[in-house]
Amino acid sequence: MTTLTVAGLDAGYRDFQALFGVSLDLAEGETVALIGANGAGKSTLLMTIAGALRPWRGRITLDGLDIAGLPDHHRARLGIAIVPEGRRLFPSLTAEENILVPTTGRGGPWSLDALYDLFPMVAARRSHRAGLLSGGEQQAVAIARALAANPRVLLMDEVSLGLAPAVVDGFYRLLPRIQQSGVCILLVEQDIDRALAASDRALCLLEGRVVMAGDSAGLDRDRLISAYFGAPSAPRSSATKTGPAPVPPDKPVPPGKPVPPGKRVPPARPVPPADPEVPR
Repeated sequence: MTTLTVAGLDAGYRDFQALFGVSLDLAEGETVALIGANGAGKSTLLMTIAGALRPWRGRITLDGLDIAGLPDHHRARLGIAIVPEGRRLFPSLTAEENILVPTTGRGGPWSLDALYDLFPMVAARRSHRAGLLSGGEQQAVAIARALAANPRVLLMDEVSLGLAPAVVDGFYRLLPRIQQSGVCILLVEQDIDRALAASDRALCLLEGRVVMAGDSAGLDRDRLISAYFGAPSAPRSSATKTGPAPVPPDKPVPPGKPVPPGKRVPPARPVPPADPEVPR
């Protein structure tokens, strides 16, 4: 059953368009990886789904309800939660206070006790201010905060950013437990191998457009890498240039050769006088 559908989505910032006709869908309990280089539009897509940005055109539906025109807090109450890039905790609040901030009144499996069972490191530091926690502990609090809203859709933006590989591995091992609760996950990740291993399907964004999509297990890695970076632009051959080749500034133009437009012709170098002949 499809939980989230995005169709023909355009979005951006003022006069800068960042997304062009993006479409995707998420089924209950499914993880879809969103892959792409910096500036591809991944975070913009997540913020548009969450309601932090209004789409310019296109549709976003949650369980069949069009939510594209709803503000972000209404979308949260309907079941969309985001783990933002950089965590964005309230540093002066304790870990537990941060987790309780987004309580929406939605019923579900993610009680405070269930979250502490999922993240024992957070349980041990629940009374510590968030600003004093390690990066891994802060990321765990950020994920727990999103789950505390008992979402239908969990948007995860670069959860591995700036963390030790062992910590990241621990987070990714928890994804199946989160999926088992029926949550569908849209996961932004720049590490292609990690993204494919953790997801059911993957989409690659390039300059705001979906350039490749398919089942994670069946995607060709080399083609995906090419899509990730985009096809290199072919250098323009010298045969396509119009007009004569430029002349170095310190090399006089040979007699009779046309001077390129805008080219400054250097003055001819004076010829030194010949040495006087020495009588023998």
